[in-house]
Amino acid sequence: MPDPLGPLFDALESINGELTGFAARLARLEDSGAARGAAKQGASGEEGGGDSTRVPGAPIAWHRVKEGEREQLRGEFAAWVIRMADTYELTTEQLPHACWWEHGAVVAELTALWTGWESA
Repeated sequence: MPDPLGPLFDALESINGELTGFAARLARLEDSGAARGAAKQGASGEEGGGDSTRVPGAPIAWHRVKEGEREQLRGEFAAWVIRMADTYELTTEQLPHACWWEHGAVVAELTALWTGWESA
């Protein structure tokens, strides 16, 4: 007689594997952001600094954002993307979970969605 709880345990194991993968990807993203921020801060002093406050929902052109603000925005942006991917249960076909931040078109579309979501 098959174990009636077997499918449940299989699903839980799958979810646990996904959560472990998300945690590892988030750690890599945070590490790469911190390393990039330290390298850029040491390399170029002219773009860093400046206390500009961004209004939530304001458009973002990543190439125009000052260095100090960019790292903070990236963290907020990545957290929003992860939260939305979890909320709407996006598949890897809909959002490349392992590397979405490396695809300019995906980042541009997600940025537009994020700023629209913030302004709403």
